[in-house]
Amino acid sequence: MSFLLPSGQHYGRTTCVLDCFGCGAAEVIYPAGLKTPLHANRDTLLVFVDKGHYSKKIDRSLEMDCCDGDILLIPAEHSQADTFGRVETRCLVIDLKREWFERRDLLGILREPLRLRRFAVRFNRTLTREFRHADSLSPLVIEGTVLETIALLQRNGQRRSQPHHWLPRLESLLRERFREQLRSTDIAGEFGLHRSQLAREFRLAFGMTLGEYVRTLRIEEAARLLEQDMPLSAIALVVGFYDQAHFSNAFKTVTGFTPSSYRDRLSRLSKTPDSSKTRSAGSV
Repeated sequence: MSFLLPSGQHYGRTTCVLDCFGCGAAEVIYPAGLKTPLHANRDTLLVFVDKGHYSKKIDRSLEMDCCDGDILLIPAEHSQADTFGRVETRCLVIDLKREWFERRDLLGILREPLRLRRFAVRFNRTLTREFRHADSLSPLVIEGTVLETIALLQRNGQRRSQPHHWLPRLESLLRERFREQLRSTDIAGEFGLHRSQLAREFRLAFGMTLGEYVRTLRIEEAARLLEQDMPLSAIALVVGFYDQAHFSNAFKTVTGFTPSSYRDRLSRLSKTPDSSKTRSAGSV
């Protein structure tokens, strides 16, 4: 029997909490190597994985391998247990109460655990900004992001009910070879598809073009390398960009930071003592 966690409680370290639109939003840090006991949450959880890696077992049978950029929806009272990887994991967690679903007539959807691969990158910048610089409009922005995410999860769940057998193999190929200069015609030929079919089905499944997906993989790898003392020009070539200028433009498009400013931010954060803070949206 799993332990039922009350609303707003998580096994990780909560560094920031916002009370908004009748639900809770928290930034949670999970230490490397953490293994949580079997548990369930009173509320439905919407989890945006910003950094790190972990495995999740749900209802003792469903297993999910979760990493940077993933979005998970865990319906209320589903049992789960997590095993975190060798690095610290940061997640943005939204506790969605039953009353919130009732007000929006959404109780009949999203009854099963769902995951979107590589979607959180586009949302994390918005959510992080609202967490760190909350004002009176932050609840509206966060709720809008939540509603958009739920729509994506529902559509993706409907499409994945009859998945194309080649999609998992294609995703594995891209994760292994994203540093290469891949051509859509070559990829389509490798899977016996027409280029237009590949483009259409990939966008339906992942919510972005194949090129955008590859760029996202490169930026995520670059973000990890920026934690090291490696020249920007070398990082650009290692992750697959033609030159440093191309890399810098792509990095800023995805993250909102230039590589240099992102590295400076990491450096400042590493020198700042950890401090937990809880506040309501709109406070200063």
